[in-house]
Amino acid sequence: MKIAAIVTPFPALSETFILNRITGLIDRGHSVDIYASQPRETDEYVHQTVLDYNLHDKTSYETKPASTPLLEIYRRLQAPLSIIKYSGVFRFLKNYPGKKKIRNLTRFKEGKKYDLIHAFFGMNGNLAVQARKLGILDGPIAISFHGIDLSSEIKENPSIYGELFQKGDLFLPVCEYYKKRLIRLGCPVEKILVHPSAIDVKQFVPTDKNRSSTKVSIISIGRLVEKKGFIYSIEAVAEYINENPDKEITYTIIGEGSLKNELLNKVRAYNLISKIKIKASVNQEKIVSEVQASDILICPSVVAENGDEDTVPNVLKEAMACELPVIASRHGGIPELVQHKENGLLIPEKNIKAMKEALDQLVNSPSQRAEMGEKGRKFVENNYEIESRNDIISREYIKLAQKYSER
Repeated sequence: MKIAAIVTPFPALSETFILNRITGLIDRGHSVDIYASQPRETDEYVHQTVLDYNLHDKTSYETKPASTPLLEIYRRLQAPLSIIKYSGVFRFLKNYPGKKKIRNLTRFKEGKKYDLIHAFFGMNGNLAVQARKLGILDGPIAISFHGIDLSSEIKENPSIYGELFQKGDLFLPVCEYYKKRLIRLGCPVEKILVHPSAIDVKQFVPTDKNRSSTKVSIISIGRLVEKKGFIYSIEAVAEYINENPDKEITYTIIGEGSLKNELLNKVRAYNLISKIKIKASVNQEKIVSEVQASDILICPSVVAENGDEDTVPNVLKEAMACELPVIASRHGGIPELVQHKENGLLIPEKNIKAMKEALDQLVNSPSQRAEMGEKGRKFVENNYEIESRNDIISREYIKLAQKYSER
């Protein structure tokens, strides 16, 4: 099949789920054109997968703001003209996309017919509908939802997906939690298929380690933003370290984001810079080694003030595949992955006391960590293995394309 993938800034270190889907389709013989808003990574931090699959050459970006006011005026005039070229004057005026969307639509360099258009995130689903109405693209539209698009975006504009629910062909929330939310918002249930993001269990594998109750390495990975809840995990780990001076506990957070200075100041306030580290984002290969070298992963997700939520963070699956026990919030779709007291421990959001108690339980029981780790890997292998998941979605795409062609 010939597939269009509509994405946000691309490629992004934190969005391996998009890379996994695109490369999985390519591996199955499909041709994929990527339409992104703008580049995000530098070559220094780019995933090796991007280079291996030559994804930069498959990607078109929207028109960038000009460097001078006169050139910007010219580009603003030129953008609708390029869209009219493929849509026609009448169709353009009838379906006028609005000033904000015109630049977004400039990433589509020519009118093309696809067997499938896949939009990552609901907001890009709206863009896909607009492009199809204008005749810039043609093909059935599938939309995957990943968190922010069904949380803070909905809080800001509850009716944002009204037209999308009518015009979209397949809706792919990554968990049952968000399937229920889609239904409440008015999405036809017959158009919904839960399709979790998956990981490569051949890449994330356990390593032999000497599990100790006195020397324990804890890790968290994610963007340094409010919904990740790292301010609470720093507080819990810091208090636990100070309350257990006989134990050698270290805590590493890997990620970049707007709260970096705030988190660093929190660590400094506890005078624990030597034991609690905040490291910059790294590529997938380095993530694997960092997780494998750790003993426990904490995922302290919270609902942000603006309503933004996590779904089922891939880092949980990656850690579990490496046979790490996890401590995670009862948040979003996380309880669909983390089975309390089986492959990890679930705690209430923002609850420092509960997090410390969970830490104490796992730190002092290496045998329980090993047992939870084994169960966690098995659960991920059975439910989130990338090859089987990509096979499933490829078959669904083919069925959708056939159904659309018969209209």
